[in-house]
Amino acid sequence: MRTPRRLAFSIVLVAATTLVACAFVPETRVTRLPTDNPRTTASASPSVTETPASPTPAVRTTAPVPQPEPVADCGGQPIVLDASSPTWTISGTCPDVQIHGSELVIDAEQADAGVVVVAGDRISVRMGAAGSVTVQGNDVFVDADGISSLTIRGDRNTIETRSGVGGVLLQGNDNVVRGSVGQVADEGERNAVG
Repeated sequence: MRTPRRLAFSIVLVAATTLVACAFVPETRVTRLPTDNPRTTASASPSVTETPASPTPAVRTTAPVPQPEPVADCGGQPIVLDASSPTWTISGTCPDVQIHGSELVIDAEQADAGVVVVAGDRISVRMGAAGSVTVQGNDVFVDADGISSLTIRGDRNTIETRSGVGGVLLQGNDNVVRGSVGQVADEGERNAVG
C-alpha cells in the first residue's frame, strides 16, 4: 500500500524539479542589425581567396534620403500626436490637440487650436493662439502667440507668449511663464511669471 504512494510522490517530485529547473534557464536574446558589410561565416572546408592588388574604396552611389516630417491637417477634428514620430507639423482648425510622448517637436503655427494638452517630457511646441493649454510633464517648451488659460502640472517648463496669457495655474516648481499674464494661481515653488 505504501509503495504506490512512494512511487506517486517520487514521480511528482521529479516532475516538479524538472519544471523548476527549466523555468530558471536564461533565454539568450540576440539582436542583429543590418550592416553595409555583412560578416562572413566560417565554413567547414577551406577556401581560397584572392587579394586585390590595391584596395578599392567603398563608394556609396546614393545619398541617404531624409524622411519628411508628418504633416496633419486637423480639418475641424480632434487630433492626437504621439511618439510615433519625433516631429509633427499641424495646420487647420483643431478644436482639441493631444500631444503625448517625449522629445517631440510640434509646429502648430498654422493651426487654429482650441484645447491643447501636452503630456510628456522634453517636448517643444510652437503655435499660434490657443484657447487653453495644459502642460503635464517636465522640461516642456511652448512658444505661442497667445493663450486664454494655461495650466502647468510639472517642473522646469517654459511658456513664452507674444500677446500674453489670460490666466495661469501653476502646480509645479521652477516653471517660467514669459509675457503679460492676467490672473495667477501659484501652488508651486520658485516659479517665475511675467
